[in-house]
Amino acid sequence: TRVSLLTGCMPLRFGAIDSWKQLAVVEKTYPNLGGMPSSVPQLGKLMQQSGRRTGHFGKWHVGFERTQFQPKAMGFDEFTLHIEPSLTSRSGEFQFISQTTEPGQTEILDVDFLDSEYARRVIDFIQRANADGVPYFVNFWPLTPH
Repeated sequence: TRVSLLTGCMPLRFGAIDSWKQLAVVEKTYPNLGGMPSSVPQLGKLMQQSGRRTGHFGKWHVGFERTQFQPKAMGFDEFTLHIEPSLTSRSGEFQFISQTTEPGQTEILDVDFLDSEYARRVIDFIQRANADGVPYFVNFWPLTPH
């Protein structure tokens, strides 16, 4: 679904049958389809090209382990995502990665509710863009739908 939203294409076209972090499974099942080529139009890049400040907040799971599929490379100026300890936990300590964390580092926060933390960051992003008079695009993928 996330691949569809970012590209407007069927995920199977790029071998997205599972989270791309499970690359070995994808490559075994669909050889040569381990991610989308950079030539495919992507929502974040299109929004950047139209002059918008772009932000992504929430789940990612479209290949963060590979540089070419990280939010920055896919057109998001700002981003925050978490490393999941489990799909059932919504509160407690989480490890966050953002455009400001050093490669291989995380920010550890104890949150009351994960999606509230993301919503707080989305609101901050929007307020800063409005204060700067910059058009913006926000991609918000909360964990709650699970």
